[in-house]
Amino acid sequence: MRSVKTDLYILAGAAQDATEPPRRPAAIHWRDGEIIAVGSPDELAPPAGAKVIERPNHLVLPPLVNAHAHLDLTSVGPQPCGRDFIEWIDFIRSARPTDPEALAASVRLGIEMSITGGTAIIGDIGGIGSTVPLEVLRADGRLRGISFVEFFGLGSRQRQAVEAMEALCEKYPVDRKERIQAGLQPHAPYSAGPEVYAAAARLSAARGMPASTHLAETQAEIEFARSATGPFADFLRKIGKWDGGITPLGEHPLEMLAMVSGERSRWLAVHMNYIDVRRLYRVELVGTAIVHCPRATAYFGRDVRRYRNVMQWHLFALGTDSIVNLDRTDRISILDEMSLLHRRDRVGPAALLKSATVDGAKSLGSDAELVTLQPGPCAGLIAVEFDPRDPKDALAQVLSDPGPIEWLARA
Repeated sequence: MRSVKTDLYILAGAAQDATEPPRRPAAIHWRDGEIIAVGSPDELAPPAGAKVIERPNHLVLPPLVNAHAHLDLTSVGPQPCGRDFIEWIDFIRSARPTDPEALAASVRLGIEMSITGGTAIIGDIGGIGSTVPLEVLRADGRLRGISFVEFFGLGSRQRQAVEAMEALCEKYPVDRKERIQAGLQPHAPYSAGPEVYAAAARLSAARGMPASTHLAETQAEIEFARSATGPFADFLRKIGKWDGGITPLGEHPLEMLAMVSGERSRWLAVHMNYIDVRRLYRVELVGTAIVHCPRATAYFGRDVRRYRNVMQWHLFALGTDSIVNLDRTDRISILDEMSLLHRRDRVGPAALLKSATVDGAKSLGSDAELVTLQPGPCAGLIAVEFDPRDPKDALAQVLSDPGPIEWLARA
């Protein structure tokens, strides 16, 4: 028996992706997970028998990519900062759910809020050594992407972390049939030593396992990497994680990453708040993507806008970080990250859409065509209201004050 195909014909006030100029107005023919055609309403007639969806006051976009999230923290909810970064880390250590059932519930809530936020592809950080988020994401099945498992280990504890990473690769080998892949996340240079990073790079190259890390997020991290001193050294002593095997790297964290990485390793370097263009281009990290989390950076009161100097780096994606540092309780959305950069820094809508879709997908090893409006397989279509009577660019209108996101189609 042949399956019945479902055709949708969408008439929208505008449509835009990162590959072509916006269309205003626009018509889209969708069928069972694929875009058949896109054009103006005059060019593209509705196919016979298609369901017609009219959204004259909406901009249609491809779904978004959140390249760095912490869905396991969703149950904690947004929290006022009021702490320095290390005090905040201590708070997260005590607030995060660790019971498997509570952890799974938190991730499920994060999935719902991410879908409400228009997300189709995600780079989630699963938490300390836990594969519960990976299993929950796979069982849910609505999101694509990677669940990165965090690994910690300094000094004499590095060997244990390396063995745990090797075991993860054996249990969850790369399988392209799975929508959610497992990934490796040495947490940060102040919590994972060079042996852990080297092992992640080796496994990434040998097994095709994606790797991610928090990098150059704070000045204290850079001090610790170079000299094994400062606030992070004091914190490690306070929580009983310091031992005599911890030695300074003598390098900036980015240079450390390059030093231990092989030519075929692929990294997501998340945050990168304290980096300059000269260092970035001097250090070659093949296939490395930068992931910027605008609201997280603003949450800690950092006026760091160096990202504008590296947006032309070959992959520049956007992430939300955790809900703890977000400013709303109804959704976890990259659209709100785009809005902040557009309103505060006047970053152009087209550049932001590229980071939020095509670059984000590539950074996670996903097919970028899934988040375009080009004919072929597509992860879905979302719509956000704008004023078609206003001659101002439709996406710029949306980013000035993003409203609710409606899913018109999903694959």
